[in-house]
Amino acid sequence: MAENTNNDTALVRDATRKLVREFDVFRNIKPALDVSLSQCHALIEIEKNGTMTLVELTRILGLNKSSISRILKGLYNSAYITQLENPEDTRVKPYALTEKGVEKLALMDEHANHRVDSALLELSPEVRQKIIEGMNLYAESLKASRIRASVQIEDLHDRHIKALKKQFFTQHVASNCSEFKNTAPQLIENFKELEAKYLVLLNEDSAPIGGGGFVQHSEHKCCILKSFFISQDYRREGLGTMLLKALIGSAVAKGYESIIAPINDNMHSARSLLISMGFTATGDNRFQKNISISKK
Repeated sequence: MAENTNNDTALVRDATRKLVREFDVFRNIKPALDVSLSQCHALIEIEKNGTMTLVELTRILGLNKSSISRILKGLYNSAYITQLENPEDTRVKPYALTEKGVEKLALMDEHANHRVDSALLELSPEVRQKIIEGMNLYAESLKASRIRASVQIEDLHDRHIKALKKQFFTQHVASNCSEFKNTAPQLIENFKELEAKYLVLLNEDSAPIGGGGFVQHSEHKCCILKSFFISQDYRREGLGTMLLKALIGSAVAKGYESIIAPINDNMHSARSLLISMGFTATGDNRFQKNISISKK
């Protein structure tokens, strides 16, 4: 299995290098000579979404805030983008394309589309569809892998309180789940017992983007999962699986032999996650997993 994976990796990397060499559109066409590749991507995303903030572009382009700030400064100085006022929050000003920026992007698109169109004409519709599906799957998989590599999991700490309060409010509104009515200080109080545990999932900026914990259940050597969530912007990247595995490991280390996970009717993603992790439905929207075998 490992040998096949290594062979696939080599083949995919080789194909990727060839693709990058041939599809070096934005850096070689005349309309893009004064715009970097990263600036091109920023223009595309701003045009696609209408307006975008620095934080939103950081998330989509996968770059740090200082890099995005330099990209936006260059585009702003070239009059390709402008900053808009935000009456709801004066600290956050979204960016939008100027008329000059719209014209610039249209010109680059025209040249790029011509090159891609000429390549696609060489392929059958069936092959085109396979390429589109494969490239999208590959890009999403690379993105998920990058995000998983950049996050870290820590024990709940006082420094997480402020950010968690905002996350808990968002989760309560989104899921209408009563357990997220707790404030972050109450959370620390609820999980301070020796038999309990709460883990916080942090992004590359050390900001909480998820969390989950467990407390002792009335049943012997059984714990119950509590306040588990992944921020909306970070879902479908495998982080729920990562966090749940860490929680199960912590539960095993504390001597628990089973774990119960209650969910709401509308928590379809949570249901799928629990089933994929070997939890079994026990009725009344509760799932349970025997974790004693993990000790072996």
